[in-house]
Amino acid sequence: MAGIREDRSTHAVMNQIRTYVETHYADPELSLTSLSEQFQLHASHVSRAFKEEFGEKFVDYLVKIRMEQAKKLLQSSRDSVQDIGGKVGYTHAISFIRAFKKYTGVTPGDYRKQE
Repeated sequence: MAGIREDRSTHAVMNQIRTYVETHYADPELSLTSLSEQFQLHASHVSRAFKEEFGEKFVDYLVKIRMEQAKKLLQSSRDSVQDIGGKVGYTHAISFIRAFKKYTGVTPGDYRKQE
């Protein structure tokens, strides 16, 4: 029974963490370390439990959330690529452009032209 209770507790905490990430993805300081401080858990525990619960690494999930939001902003606004990068959690435009290209295969500027 203790194992079942622990699984439920971990499940609930992981869902809280995922919700927190979905709400705070634009925070450039969002990391496993900040999550571990926020939820008072060890960073390695958060990392392992997140992967077990959702089937992907925390960092991959965070990038996915940021990139999907960036794609929406590129389609719906005329904000600069640098501004959009800042809105989704990147302090440096070059980091945003690299991450976006790695995720989508095209630069943010080319993505905007395609859409």
